[in-house]
Amino acid sequence: MILMNLIHNSIEAIKKDGEVNISWHKNSNNMSLLKIEDSGCGISKELRKRIFKPFFTTKINGSGLGLFTIYKIIYLSGGEINLSNNPKTTFLINLPLGDIS
Repeated sequence: MILMNLIHNSIEAIKKDGEVNISWHKNSNNMSLLKIEDSGCGISKELRKRIFKPFFTTKINGSGLGLFTIYKIIYLSGGEINLSNNPKTTFLINLPLGDIS
């Protein structure tokens, strides 16, 4: 659900020749880092303060629950999500790997 939502939002944000890049790294502290970056128009500082709030949307037919839901999933899993525009819109998600043995 996390990937589906963020990739869908990224595809909506990019122009015809835009890009969405996804990477995953295993950190030494038993955490995984998922990075989703797009070449869309970016997210303003004002909107960044509100995008994870329930029912907040900038879309005409949006419910405002997509980013809120993934925020809750990540938080309840012991992870965190951060957003930056450097200049690309980048979501960084840290999630615990758990016991994979």
